[in-house]
Amino acid sequence: MKANEFVKKFGWLKACDIVAHIPDRFMSCYYDRVCYCTKYKKYSDRFQPRVTLVNIADLKRLTESWKLVASWGGLADAKVAASIGSHKKYLKRAITDVESCQ
Repeated sequence: MKANEFVKKFGWLKACDIVAHIPDRFMSCYYDRVCYCTKYKKYSDRFQPRVTLVNIADLKRLTESWKLVASWGGLADAKVAASIGSHKKYLKRAITDVESCQ
């Protein structure tokens, strides 16, 4: 399952919760190898590919983007800020991430 599909189905708060509660044993792993299984509600870096898995690295990127957009006052305010400031390229990327989950 793609990370944006996960957010559409389960919501931002669930995505943030999953990213925040990665077990310590996976902290030494690369996040791109760690997945969360929505069916069994477990983390692993050894799952066989299937549709119930979501990649933690992708989910972490999306949740960080959502938090950044929220810190600017929401999607509408973040769009205004990104259009005014030329130094806000990171904000434009975050807006794109958030919009992909709606």
